[in-house]
Amino acid sequence: MSDLNRITFQELADLSDLDVLGLLDEVDQPIFERGFNAATPLEQDQLRERQAQLVTRLVGELGLADSKALPAELRQRVLSAIESENELIAASLAPLARIGRRRRERMQRSIPHPSATAVQPDSTLQLRQVTRSAVIWRAASFALMAGLLASLIAGIWISRDAQVAYRLASQQSASEQLKERYAIDLDKMLLANEGQHVLGLSTEVANNGAITVRLDKQENTVELLVFGMAPGDYFIDYMIDGQRNKIAFRVDHRATVIPFNEVPDGLAGTLASSSWSIADQDGNIVARCNPLIAA
Repeated sequence: MSDLNRITFQELADLSDLDVLGLLDEVDQPIFERGFNAATPLEQDQLRERQAQLVTRLVGELGLADSKALPAELRQRVLSAIESENELIAASLAPLARIGRRRRERMQRSIPHPSATAVQPDSTLQLRQVTRSAVIWRAASFALMAGLLASLIAGIWISRDAQVAYRLASQQSASEQLKERYAIDLDKMLLANEGQHVLGLSTEVANNGAITVRLDKQENTVELLVFGMAPGDYFIDYMIDGQRNKIAFRVDHRATVIPFNEVPDGLAGTLASSSWSIADQDGNIVARCNPLIAA
């Protein structure tokens, strides 16, 4: 036995016999309680079994022993000790007995009486209604997305058609300006004599415009046919005898004809036989001309 405040197991067993008989005084009672609480669970079971055997011998099973075999006073003490022990056990187990009782009582009170409850709709019908609503909303969402996608595609095509129409209109405007300047047909003008050259310039990727130049080497005239160029100041950059030269001009409309009235001698022949370029006012090249390729 472990340390029991200087009480051996045998002494504790003797005190347990006196406890059953109710003969423990004010001094021994606390000693027995401390010793019993300090004992191991196995030792406590042994003491309870010893007390039960003693009660059986003295009182008899279920209290049915002959009353003459035991003095009435001693018998009453034993029964009182058993009743006190039962009360202590019942008090210690009372919290466990109340676990879940209040919740169960509240649940029972919250359940309405069948006679007072209203008739509830069928759960299957509710499930069908919810499912049907979900299908309708899902179909509506897909239809809305499809409509938005179709509108977006239509808008893109309309924008592209508008750009193509603008370019065609710009080309038509430029052609009309060119025809107004020359009273004869444009094709006949271009093929009027062998000294005229019509060259197309290759524009940079960032520039959506188009530039065509008409050169007349016999008359030394230069004209630019401009489509889709942003209005602003530009210049022709070319080389003569290893020296760089520039001729400035201005674009006021995105589609126009730009004549050069006063040009250096032999400029038309130089532009018709050598590479040159057109740059904006910041020096960025917007178009190039290589007569060997453009002719």
